[in-house]
Amino acid sequence: MLPKPEKNKPINNLLTDSSITIENKAEISQKRLESKRRLILISLILTAGISLIFWTVRFTQKIINSPPSFSFNLKFNLPKLNFKTTSKTNFSDSEIKKMLESKNWSVVAVFISNISTPIFQSNYSSDINSTVLDISKIKTSTQSLINLDLPQGLYFQEKISTSPGFVYQNLISLPNNQLVISVISPTDNIESVKSELTSLVNSLYWYSVSHLK
Repeated sequence: MLPKPEKNKPINNLLTDSSITIENKAEISQKRLESKRRLILISLILTAGISLIFWTVRFTQKIINSPPSFSFNLKFNLPKLNFKTTSKTNFSDSEIKKMLESKNWSVVAVFISNISTPIFQSNYSSDINSTVLDISKIKTSTQSLINLDLPQGLYFQEKISTSPGFVYQNLISLPNNQLVISVISPTDNIESVKSELTSLVNSLYWYSVSHLK
């Protein structure tokens, strides 16, 4: 009789072969699953790529057949400079003197560049140089104290003093010069003649500018 261990050998071999076969099947199944996933991914990429190609071709043909029209609006709105002016800007010497009729006012208008030769003068005896020195110390402003109707962009160094009477002094800075206007009146109440003063200074400004060279 053969020994018992030899009888059990085929059974052990069979069990070993069965274990190998199960492992192989699991590995094969895993590989198949991975292959399917790759195929699905490749199919999706190919589908998307082909769709993109077709869309690009159609879009290109559409552009070629019906090219779009481009309209460029190159209109720029530049800021507007508002130069306000009075209704009349050309005043004569006689017209200004007429405004001073029945008024005991001392008036002078002179450019700094030629301070020894006033553009307009009426009953004015004060020292113009002292007047210029006095008002040149005043802070510059773009707003007038008497609401002058002059072009925007001018700078004023303006002074009003009272008691007795009133003294109005203004140093107006122009682009290339400076205009001094001084008005002295014995009237104590400046508010009663403020509109006349404003009209006079406006007239003196335009009259002086018309003589500026």
